[in-house]
Amino acid sequence: MRDRMMHTGRALVILSCSTMLIAGCTDHRDTSLGPRSGINAEIVDGPHGGNPHFAFLPPLAPTSTPAGPFDPTYDPVVIICEWDGVRCASPAIATFSRTAGTGGELITVSTDDQQYRVSWRMTSSLVAGRVYRIRVLAEDTELGHADVIATAGSESTGAGDVFQLKVGRVLPIKFRIEQGTLPRASIIVPADGATIDIPGFARVTFPAGAFASSQPVKVVGTRTAETEGDFAATVPVPVSRVGEREIRINTGTAGPLTPVSVAISTPGMPSVWMQVFQTGGDDILDTFEPAPTQYDAATGEVIVQLPVEAFTNARAATGSYEAVIVVGTSVAVPPPSPGRTGMFLQSTGGPCELAPLEPPLNSLAVQSGFNFPAHKGTDYEAPMGEPVYAGRDGVVERIGWDLRQLLAPDPRSGLMVKGWGRYVRLRHDDGTSSLYAHMIESSTDFLEEGQRVLAGDFIGLSDNTGGSTGPHLHVEYRKADGTPVNPADCLQPLGSVGGLWLGSWAGLGSNGTRLQDDWVIELFQNGTAVSGTVFSPYSGVSADLTGTMSGNVLDFSFTAAACCWMAYHGTGVLIGTSTMSMSGETTTSWGEVFTWAGSYTKASGAAALQSSRSLAPQPAIPATTSVLRGGVLIKPLK
Repeated sequence: MRDRMMHTGRALVILSCSTMLIAGCTDHRDTSLGPRSGINAEIVDGPHGGNPHFAFLPPLAPTSTPAGPFDPTYDPVVIICEWDGVRCASPAIATFSRTAGTGGELITVSTDDQQYRVSWRMTSSLVAGRVYRIRVLAEDTELGHADVIATAGSESTGAGDVFQLKVGRVLPIKFRIEQGTLPRASIIVPADGATIDIPGFARVTFPAGAFASSQPVKVVGTRTAETEGDFAATVPVPVSRVGEREIRINTGTAGPLTPVSVAISTPGMPSVWMQVFQTGGDDILDTFEPAPTQYDAATGEVIVQLPVEAFTNARAATGSYEAVIVVGTSVAVPPPSPGRTGMFLQSTGGPCELAPLEPPLNSLAVQSGFNFPAHKGTDYEAPMGEPVYAGRDGVVERIGWDLRQLLAPDPRSGLMVKGWGRYVRLRHDDGTSSLYAHMIESSTDFLEEGQRVLAGDFIGLSDNTGGSTGPHLHVEYRKADGTPVNPADCLQPLGSVGGLWLGSWAGLGSNGTRLQDDWVIELFQNGTAVSGTVFSPYSGVSADLTGTMSGNVLDFSFTAAACCWMAYHGTGVLIGTSTMSMSGETTTSWGEVFTWAGSYTKASGAAALQSSRSLAPQPAIPATTSVLRGGVLIKPLK
């Protein structure tokens, strides 16, 4: 039978299951809410598709058969809020626990009746036709909820059929929590260590010396709304959560002094993420980072080593230390972009483990450096409104707005919020990613997720949005698996020759042969050292280049070989940021020497290779003159 509403006049009423106004008395969902059309009222508990060890009791729901032994040891919280079909309105209408409650009402537990109970006294703040959600939480995790609707009516329609609630009347909220509702365990861990085992879920081992003295520790499997939001906002790769594998480890007033081993019972080898609260830099961030794991096939467990930095007292409202782990699906790394293999360098060979980044700002004064795990990026000084540029070619993976509430003020800023504010994450062609945070919210309106951008493209304006101690740009650079590296190690210097250069040069040999080359040059700069590749679209000849940069002058050399070899030594003078004048000398294997000069322009993107094939036309080749192009000798037609 379908749940439905009843309008019986002017008094506020909530009908019992006998008249089926409370959603889910027999069905899980009611989609016909009259004046609040489009809002789904529902009940979620064990009998209605939810947690099998939690159930609402009459008058909110009919009596159900217990699924397990009653557990009177929980400290549940009941929150009642107005429900708009998507989220609870703030502030809540009423909140109850075992120690405090709206109107002085407390949650009580009866072992005789095997139930928890609290009385909700209706107030004048309720509005006829509005939906109100009754949520029951434990360990910050929702166990279930029931939706009710306030209707107008002056009388009940039959004795026992209607639970009438006028202002000042009371609705008894009763529910049953059983053993196994949440996987959890609590022990006192002595100084010589101990293991907490929740069979089939997780096993947490604190080694000797983890605590200076005995410490109460609680391990619980949770599924909190806060963690859901934190995970969605900050996990740096495409990944989804798996089941109920959110593990929260609370160590009370002291964090562990040594790493902690966590064995998670789960099939296969998923990715595991630990939440790390940032204590360095100018950001107030609480992000998920990849955790080091090993898979034990014999036990079917993933072993995680949690560093001490995974425990923080900045997250829990009580100020206690805790660590949060989330298990996700395996990460799919995007394949490299086609057409670049073998021609473009992927590493400078210097301190950066990844491909170089173009500067994200027009000035690069470091405000707070990379210091993992306390600070997983580099903060650059940036007054509000400074242009921000993409560090590498890639796709706009996410244009996000990250502003999450803290439960206590951050001691560095006094703010009650954390997060990146407006941020842009780019996924690069080799699966790596870069992130740019604290930008002006509206400055990225021209971007779209999935849009292709090139290194040096404008992507927004710097600001102070989100959790930040002052205006700056936060930049992160990560491997394909989400592991962060120091972006400052990978940045090309301002005024660098790093990048793709297109152009031509021409010259004359000692015996009258002309030299005419249209090389595509890819350069990487690491301090004063320059490396790269050169490629002739005309002949297909390629070569490795080495050089040094002094001020705006590049000194370089390379040797190209086709039928024979030609050794190039030249100088490039950087004019501005996108033009370079080149000149030099070339010696051939047959003893001829050429002097040449030309001009090159900086370009971006894989498409530049195609555009290089249609460079400006070169002067006509005299019929009596031999020409060298790309290391290939072209003789005049007879």
